[in-house]
Parts: sequence; C-alpha cells; structure tokens
Amino acid sequence: MDNHIGTDLTESKVVPTLIKLLIPILLSNILNVVYNIADSVWIGNIIGPLGLSAVAVSFPIMLLIGSFAFGVNMANGVIVSQYYGAKDYNTVSHVIKVSTTLGVIILFTVGSLMLIFSRTILKIMNTPENAMDMALIYLRISIIGLPFAYAYFFISSILRAVGDTVRPLIFLIISSMLNIILDPILIKGFWIIPAMGLKGAAIATVISQFTSVLISITYLRVKNSFIKINPFILTFDLKMTKKIMKLGIPISFNQFIVAFGWLVITRLISSFGEAASATVAIVNRVESLFIMPVGALGNAVMTMSAQNIGAKKLDRVKEIFKSGIIIGLIISSVMSIFSITNPYLLIRMFTKDVSVFEYAKSYIYTIMPIFIFYSVMFVCNGIINGAGKTIVIMAFTTSTTLILRTILAYALSPHFELVGIWASMGICYIINTLFSLYYLKSNKWQKNANITN
Repeated sequence: MDNHIGTDLTESKVVPTLIKLLIPILLSNILNVVYNIADSVWIGNIIGPLGLSAVAVSFPIMLLIGSFAFGVNMANGVIVSQYYGAKDYNTVSHVIKVSTTLGVIILFTVGSLMLIFSRTILKIMNTPENAMDMALIYLRISIIGLPFAYAYFFISSILRAVGDTVRPLIFLIISSMLNIILDPILIKGFWIIPAMGLKGAAIATVISQFTSVLISITYLRVKNSFIKINPFILTFDLKMTKKIMKLGIPISFNQFIVAFGWLVITRLISSFGEAASATVAIVNRVESLFIMPVGALGNAVMTMSAQNIGAKKLDRVKEIFKSGIIIGLIISSVMSIFSITNPYLLIRMFTKDVSVFEYAKSYIYTIMPIFIFYSVMFVCNGIINGAGKTIVIMAFTTSTTLILRTILAYALSPHFELVGIWASMGICYIINTLFSLYYLKSNKWQKNANITN
C-alpha cells in the first residue's frame, strides 16, 4: 500500500505544523473571495445590473445546496483524519468510497429536484420578472455543474484531512485563473465563439470546476495512492454511512442556523432605514474578511487534532489547543488594533456615504474589541469537531446565534438602535466561546472521541 500522500501530523512540532497547514487554507479562502469578485466584475461590466441581479438571486439557492455538501465533506474529513492518524489506510480508502457513493446519491437527488422546481423556487424568492429567464438559465447550468464543484471540495477535504493543504490551493489557483480568462471570452464572444451573456459566465465556471477536478483526480492516479475516487463504482456500507451522517447532519444544520440567524438580524437592521440596510452588506464583508484567518486556523486545528485523536495522542491534542489559542490571540489582536485605529481606511473600501459609514464604524468599535473571543471560539470548535462532537457545536450555535442573539437584539435595539444589535452579537460570541471552553476543560470531548475504535 503506497501511503506517501499526505503528512503525518502526529509527530511533527505543533506550532510550525499549524502555521504550515494554516497558510494554504487562508490563501484558498482569499482566492475564493477574489474569484467571486472577479466573476461579479465581468458580469457587472459586460452584462450590467440585470446580470448581477440574476446571480444574486441564484446565490442563496446554491448556498443552501452547498450546506448539505459542506456537512458531508467536513464529516468525511474528520473521519479520514482520524483513520489516517491511526495509520489505518485501508479504512481511509473505504471511507472515501462510501462518502463518494453518499455524495453521488445526495447530488443526484437534490440536483434533480432543484432542476425540476428551479422556476418555482425563483418565483418564491420574488425574482424580478425581467431577470427571471436569465436567472433560470444561470441557476440550471450551475446545478448541472454541481458534481464538479462538489468533487473539487470533496477531494480538497480529503487531502486536507491527510495533512496536504497545498495541493487544494494549487488546484484552486488553476481553476480561478481559467475562470477569469474564460469569463470575458464566453460572455462577450471571441473569434468563432459566440457571445453567450450570463450563460457564458455559468459555463465558464463549470468548465473551470471540471478542470480542477480532472487535474486533482489525475494527481491522485499518478501518485497511485490509497485515495481512490470513482463515482461510477458505488460502495454501500450502512454502518459507515450512519457514522458520516451522524457527524455531517449537525454540521449542515449548523450552516443553516447561521444563515437563518443572520437573516433574522438583517430583517431587524433593515427596519432602521436605508442607510442601516446598506450597512448589512458592509458588515458582512468586514466580518468575512476578519473571520478568514481565524477560520483557517480552526480548520488547521481540526485536521491536526483529528489525526492525533485517531493516533490516541490526547496529550498532544491539548498541546495543539494551547498553541492554537496563542496563534489565534496574536492574529485577532493585530486585526482588532488595526481595525479600531483605522476604521476610515477599512470602511471607505466599501462606501463613502456618511450615514452608512457611521453605522459601520459603530460595528467595528463594538465588535472588534472582543474579536479575541472569535479566535478562541474557532480553536475550541476545531478540537470539538476533530473529536467528532459536531452536535455539540450545533447545540451551542442554536442556543446563542439563533435564540439568545435574536432575543437580545430585539430587546436592546429599541434603546440603542444598531449598537444594541452589534452588542447582542458580541455578547453571544463571548457566551458561545465560554460554552466551548467549559466543554473542553470538562474533558467531555474525550468520551468516544476516537471514531476508529
């Protein structure tokens, strides 16, 4: 059995290894943002507002489908990491085959339903009539390309699970560059290629995703590794499927809770007028920008802790936790100080409106002083997820992000307006972090943490 793909994270020095894992994940996240911005720039400049409207309507639908895939992929990553840490490469191979089968079934079912009811779904979402046809074409092509998008993230999650975060970044760079080149060619037309408008943008994305999958599968075959992916050969194992779903369903539900919770808060913010409503988009972007590095750290901690749990090295997991906290506090402190001392520089990237600027500045002054809790929370969640306790994260998120935050936001906003809403968010992040810290310190995460037993 050739097992040279990946990195054994159970022996190397903790801090350098975490940083080595963290940087490619962070760069991948940044590249994804750049990729989406470039897509929007081409569509906005060539097709115009109608094209952007059609994409905007399709986005939450694809996000919903993605939440299912994200759950399965993350669960698969945790299980693969643990078996890889235990050096049980045969089971790693088996888990991948079962996960591939599960992915095929989910994609076929969800994709078919979305294709059949795509027009109805767009109508339910109050899609403007003049954007309906364009949105329908874009959505249907995107759904047809789902297998390639899923396959890329699936292979990336496996490679990251075995400690290789560089290869997924390389595949994403190739895919992104190809998409940026193809976008204007297929949208505007070039030489013998006819202009296809928004349909061309969707096709460019699908071609790019297909290319990244082709390259990644070729890489695995050339390496002749134990990672075998073939969607045409289905492997059924009820016990392993239950194990994947037990971890994956809470993750998917957690994604839904976060999205729904933000929808509730957005509705409340919008009640304070147009400037407040416009602030939502800026807050979203600023929060995403600052969460990227600590989120990448959380993923690195999850991969490393899962391998060590599989290897039955729980003392080393505690060392990973301490190192992750130190790295996270350094990152979050630098970002907090920068944002608090430079709010003008940060917000002016997104708006020049005075009212919107003041609202956004109040967000930075309220949230960023407690941003260190974000980093601690992501590190804690990395350990908890690595131990397969995804339902615990779901319980924490539901109780704080959805229930408590909504109650506090509606209670505080009549007295403090948007500052009351920002405060409700900050309070809930602190409480969520304290929940996670208590859970880790109680050592409850260690019970049945080793999935390989």
